[in-house]
Amino acid sequence: MKLSRIFHRLGTLLIVCLVLAVLLLAVGAAAYASQFSDRAETPEAYRYSEAQFPALTAVTISYTNHSNDRMSGCLYTAEGVEPDGLIVFAHGMGCGHRAYLNVISFFADNGYAVFAYDASGYDSSGGTSTRGVQQAVLDLDAAITVAELMTKDADLPVFLFGHSLGAYAACAVLAEHPEVRAVASLAGFNSTADLLKARYGFAGLLLTPGALLWERLRFGSAAEDSAMKGFAASDARVLIVHSSDDNEVPIECGLDLYASAYESDPRFTLLRLDGKGHGGLFTGDVPAACLALFDACKE
Repeated sequence: MKLSRIFHRLGTLLIVCLVLAVLLLAVGAAAYASQFSDRAETPEAYRYSEAQFPALTAVTISYTNHSNDRMSGCLYTAEGVEPDGLIVFAHGMGCGHRAYLNVISFFADNGYAVFAYDASGYDSSGGTSTRGVQQAVLDLDAAITVAELMTKDADLPVFLFGHSLGAYAACAVLAEHPEVRAVASLAGFNSTADLLKARYGFAGLLLTPGALLWERLRFGSAAEDSAMKGFAASDARVLIVHSSDDNEVPIECGLDLYASAYESDPRFTLLRLDGKGHGGLFTGDVPAACLALFDACKE
């Protein structure tokens, strides 16, 4: 009798654990999906107009991505400047590429053609939602292909610049684009799991399995992408820029994580800042550091 009660209690405990595990998976998946369930528009307060940069010229290009969304991007150059390099520019979460026209103009003024696009679900591009973290990698992959096709006659060396989610994409996509010579990653992270754990602590740890399951179901093998996998598949030089007080993408899942693996690797330059937060990285010496990296890798 006692033995049967023990087995009964163990069976009940097992069922409870299974139910809790399923609930955790469901909550994690739902919480993740809710972050990417809608379209996103750049707030007016952050949106530059091309009229603010009169020397900047733009050629608008429409194309399709891997999901057959109608995508919109622009090839930017500076009037009177002959570019000798191509930068593909990946924006962060919450704002399309026109929130970065000041940075784009800086690179164009200094001899680069810059292809910048609105990711799926953003501003002038199609898509009913922003979909998820891995969509950023797929969108950048398509953008690189289009940008290289547009500039094939000039045979320009290719570089990547990304901020936040775009920085993650710029690093992870290296696995598919060995021709990229250098990457500037500002406030990026290594993987979805690392971001969730760093940003939400124990709650993030609990939500991670459901989030990763959702990514696997939606993106298949692309869910395995990470910045460090991109680094391992590439010979590109890498500049990592991060601020210690970044609350959106904590430095623990970005620069600090990379430092433990790459601080003695000459391919990597790690620029740790203080007091710049998540969006304050485009001032001071940072643009010049990105430009110096790209210039050094042109030959």
